[in-house]
Amino acid sequence: MLSSLVSIVSLTVFLKFWKAKTVYRFKEEAVSNLGGENCSRRQVLKAWSPFLVLTVLVTLWGSPTIKEALNDVMEAGGNGLLSVINYLGQTFEVIADVPLVNGLYSL
Repeated sequence: MLSSLVSIVSLTVFLKFWKAKTVYRFKEEAVSNLGGENCSRRQVLKAWSPFLVLTVLVTLWGSPTIKEALNDVMEAGGNGLLSVINYLGQTFEVIADVPLVNGLYSL
């Protein structure tokens, strides 16, 4: 997760300062503003929002505190929604037998 964030930030900073000398376009392609000069901060935030939400949720999901809290709730059987999600996960779990791959784990 951290490596992808560093890559995206690095690429964003790099492209902020570096611009190609020439941009190749096909004949039928319309010339448009690809530099992003007309984008407001709100538009940029809106465009990045799915990635930001996903990053926050995956980070929270992977944190030990959240994992322990969810495990405690599941063990106590106190949350009906988590119980339903757990049941659905166990019901629809697919364990595929992949030749040559499954055998590697037994070595």
